[in-house]
Amino acid sequence: MRRRHLLQGSATALLPASAHASTIHARPNIVYIHSHDSGRYLSPYKSGVPAPAIARLAQQGVLFHQVFSGAPVCSPSRAAMLTGQPAHRSGMNGLAHRGFSLNDPQQLIFRYLQHYGYQAVLTGMQHVAADPNTLGYDRNLCVRDAQGHWLSEASVVAPVAERFLDSRPRQPFFLDVGFFETHREYPTPQPQDIAQVRDVPRSIPDTPETRYDFAAFGASVRQLNYGVSRVLDALSRNGYDRNTLVIFTTDHGLPFPRMKCTLTDEGLGTAFIMRGPGLAAGQENHTLISQTDLFPTLCAYLNLPAPAWLTGTSFLPCLMGHDAEIHETIFAEVSYHAAYEPCGPCGANAGSTFAVLTSVTHQFFQTVMTARAKPYGLPPDGSPSMCRRKHFTT
Repeated sequence: MRRRHLLQGSATALLPASAHASTIHARPNIVYIHSHDSGRYLSPYKSGVPAPAIARLAQQGVLFHQVFSGAPVCSPSRAAMLTGQPAHRSGMNGLAHRGFSLNDPQQLIFRYLQHYGYQAVLTGMQHVAADPNTLGYDRNLCVRDAQGHWLSEASVVAPVAERFLDSRPRQPFFLDVGFFETHREYPTPQPQDIAQVRDVPRSIPDTPETRYDFAAFGASVRQLNYGVSRVLDALSRNGYDRNTLVIFTTDHGLPFPRMKCTLTDEGLGTAFIMRGPGLAAGQENHTLISQTDLFPTLCAYLNLPAPAWLTGTSFLPCLMGHDAEIHETIFAEVSYHAAYEPCGPCGANAGSTFAVLTSVTHQFFQTVMTARAKPYGLPPDGSPSMCRRKHFTT
């Protein structure tokens, strides 16, 4: 297999002159659009449920085929991406609404960008804190129901994001648009949803019952696509699509057996699309990337210094359309979801189950690691010493 070499150079060298000038004089806006439990089962991915707005975004930007989350569960995966480090280092070893929290919310991407003139605006789901008002957004535009619960369905979130964009803010913004879709419970599938089911994920049997369930997932994708379409249309009609970096992704795999909560391709693989000034358009990329690489990539793209706590690597060359190798291996882990997840030691010396995915073989090494220092912890560097390894293919 031919080894590819990582292109080296600064953001200044890689960005076209026009895009580099924009990062100095008028930093691009950033719109971070994320779904819930979607994996790669959205068009334009193979076997993806039709999602025309998301597919159109991919045609205008870079579509990534080998991006993996830092965890196959909700809050840890989001914390890993948004702080640019493994979940255990951020403190988010389990779900935010079950008592887990970040060690330092100031390590979030948008908190760092606030130091460089960005206003951070939340319009929907975030899932890294039980109370979003503790995270430090400049504006929390989310809507509550009569019982005080935060609403994050596309039918609610998209109009909120639209109103913000229609207000034509002048300050550069980091707009966080989080949708509840495609988390369960799913809506009742309509005839068109049932008709669109060509096959089901490889991890589940192909039966009439699973086909109906997957059609219900498709109905949720349809709602997600509606929300994404409205946000992208609002960017366009307000002229922001020319100076806005759009990121679309999800947190981890689908909520089906052997997918979400598992350290496999189906549990960790995520949709990932980026479109923006100076980036390649209509490109597809198969480089092995972790979502923890997003934070350092944004720093490189915006020509900002990377903070010391980041463990990821910039994939900016890939956004420029270059063939580049970023990693030989990437790291993912799981400790808690609804309960303690790993099959391994329990009690005071319990550890986290983690996976290392290699770019050469695309195989996982699942490891149960005993904590060196404290319960449910990993060494600060996530190193795989003192491990028992189980090798399997996906």
